[in-house]
Amino acid sequence: MTRGVESRQRFEDVGNLADIDKAISALQLAARLTPDDHGAKPEGLNYIGTVFRRRFERTGNPLDISDAISLQQRAIQLTPNGDVDLFIYLASLGISFMRRFEHMGALADLSDAISYLQRAIQLTPYGHAHLPFQLNSLGISLMFRFERNGDPKDISKAISFQRRAVQLTPNGDPDKLTWLNNLGNSLMRRFEHTGDLPDIAEAISLQQRAIQLTPTGHIEIAMRLNNLGSSFLCRFERTGDLGDISEAISLQQQAVQITPNGDTDILSFMSNLGLSLMRRFTRTGAFSDISEAIVLQQRTLELAPNGHASIPSWKTNLGLSLVARFGYTGDIDDISEAICVQKEAVQLIPNGHAQMSLQLNNLGLSLTRRFERTGDISDISEAISLQQQAVKVTPEDNTDFPSRRYDLALSLICRFERTGDLKDISKAILLQEQAIKLIPNGHRNLPLWLDGLGISLRYRFERTGGSLTSMKPFRYNSKPFNSLPMTILKWHHG
Repeated sequence: MTRGVESRQRFEDVGNLADIDKAISALQLAARLTPDDHGAKPEGLNYIGTVFRRRFERTGNPLDISDAISLQQRAIQLTPNGDVDLFIYLASLGISFMRRFEHMGALADLSDAISYLQRAIQLTPYGHAHLPFQLNSLGISLMFRFERNGDPKDISKAISFQRRAVQLTPNGDPDKLTWLNNLGNSLMRRFEHTGDLPDIAEAISLQQRAIQLTPTGHIEIAMRLNNLGSSFLCRFERTGDLGDISEAISLQQQAVQITPNGDTDILSFMSNLGLSLMRRFTRTGAFSDISEAIVLQQRTLELAPNGHASIPSWKTNLGLSLVARFGYTGDIDDISEAICVQKEAVQLIPNGHAQMSLQLNNLGLSLTRRFERTGDISDISEAISLQQQAVKVTPEDNTDFPSRRYDLALSLICRFERTGDLKDISKAILLQEQAIKLIPNGHRNLPLWLDGLGISLRYRFERTGGSLTSMKPFRYNSKPFNSLPMTILKWHHG
């Protein structure tokens, strides 16, 4: 047992996979030699489970996380109710279920994770050193559920638990840096949903603090760099500040460079870096950015393990980059490949997933772009159908709600220009008016959307020959709003 613990510690210190392999072999032998009725057996089984989980986190091998869960379930079965260590085993099992959900996406695993962590927290004595760890883990699980179902109560609870974890952890404790980073992630997710600028400002501040206090070479530094980069990218989407997108790219490049080959985290880092490069390209037109973005995102999918839960998001990111390059070069192969990978992404997303609206909308926009090039009426009809579905499944309190309506209007206008059907232009005008009413004064899309509405009204006037003075005037709602939509093309950060 001692040899196994020492090998595991060497792995944590230097990250050498050979050490964790040796640890598992030694620990398994010790477990086989320990009878089930021995008082130390549950603790040993739980510990071996955590080591299997650590190897899974490094390699992504699904057998490792299944073995971890099985061992930890057995540890709980051998532990009597009222045992002082039961809460530790419950928390460990909850975290293993959460890790499997991250890679495989089964909601049953996430539900089990939340349930076991809640039980563990209820049994944990107040002031116990493990309590912040459990609060942080429950917060992460609730954030993941928010990403799946979009329920704002989940993300608010996640932030509340993670704040408690930070508050209960003394300064100087290295775990506090992890809690700060994870609290920043949850604030960023809430910002994506509400558009509340104080959330993203706090997220960036917390993540910067975590990085500044993290020792050089620490195993978590790459993840923290990537997460801070994602927060800068989110703020760029709201403000359009080129300094934010350049900072995002710099941080994500560092994350990719320092992540060892074979570590599955590098896949998300590469895809996110590609996403940021694509967004800078759409702003500056630097062709080297979009070329690098596509190479990174294609490489991500080549290396992705079969069944990985992030594959739909990675396919979407590649599709967005191909659409962006099509807009620059006009190469029909790019838009056709984009549509292909986006359709694959939609097919892989479970019904009811919070990302379904995003994926449907992006696929619809790509079909509209191809219609503009080829005139194939089936493309624009399919685009409108997909975007109508996207509008239906987008909650009204989501920041994307206005942009979903505006995007659908754009596709209806495209079909009107081809067919002259007045029903399409009238629906488009109604959707544009609704979208504009829902965004705040000062939003950077407002001038563009108002201009688009004016063009639509002119199209209908020219088609009908009506009197401009007889038309019902549209008045922009000047009431300030706390939320705002992100850009038309959005993504998941992996």
